[in-house]
Amino acid sequence: MFKKTTFFALFTVLTLWTLLLFTLFKIKPSDYSNFEKLQRKETIFQPICQLRQGVQKDIWFSENGEKRHFSIFSQRSELTLHLLSKEPEVMERLFHIECLLQDKLFLDANGNPWQELRYFTAEEGVYLFPSYRFLCPKMEVSFYQAPSHLLPATLTNNKSFLTGVASDVSFDLSEKTPSFFAHHLTAKVPLP
Repeated sequence: MFKKTTFFALFTVLTLWTLLLFTLFKIKPSDYSNFEKLQRKETIFQPICQLRQGVQKDIWFSENGEKRHFSIFSQRSELTLHLLSKEPEVMERLFHIECLLQDKLFLDANGNPWQELRYFTAEEGVYLFPSYRFLCPKMEVSFYQAPSHLLPATLTNNKSFLTGVASDVSFDLSEKTPSFFAHHLTAKVPLP
């Protein structure tokens, strides 16, 4: 008799627990509508900021089968992360910027490797993610030729063959090769 009572009590408890769990975790039509409302709702978070010193970005790209290098150096930066609806947006304000971009790789008449470089300096600029755009309100630009196919650490021994100042400068790094746009470029050829 005790075995039958224990079995019946255990069966009753298990049945009640199963019904309770089924009732709690059953998805109702109202749950679907609440879930869709949550997906549509835009939650705005406070931006997250980080101050950084000695920032360097190195970007390698390929053009016509040649591997090229683009380097951006900044003394300091302010990195801001905005958590908007579905995709985060990152903006990095760079200060005291130096950029070096390999424009063209070639061999001289003796077969030695040479390169044409663009050197940029600016007081301030913005790098945007995930669009991979770099924007500057004003930038000084110089064009150089240097030996080797490696990006040099400095250009102290080289003389530029063209210099200038541009406003509203932008780089688009989202494609395979960087696109450079400059408005109101004032250029001059340095005297030998």
